[in-house]
Amino acid sequence: GEAIRSGRSAVGKGHGFSIHSPAGPVSLLASGHATAAVSGAMRLEHAVYEADWRADLVLPTERVEDGRLWFPGGVGLGATLNWDIVQRFGRVWEV
Repeated sequence: GEAIRSGRSAVGKGHGFSIHSPAGPVSLLASGHATAAVSGAMRLEHAVYEADWRADLVLPTERVEDGRLWFPGGVGLGATLNWDIVQRFGRVWEV
């Protein structure tokens, strides 16, 4: 999408491209996929470990090891929300 187009444009013009993803495992997966799609992108800045249950918010569990984000297999982002964790620690809004 738009992040990939912006990143490729920036790198193509000699600029850096680094997504900042402090929001959670879903946005981290989306940002990670976009970063991986841009050849020459800088490292992805992210926050992890700010809540004990963070990694369990998605299935399969979020995996960051030695500074590397592991992408789960599957369609789309490769993960789904763990609704048990959402119900226990989060909020759900219906629109």
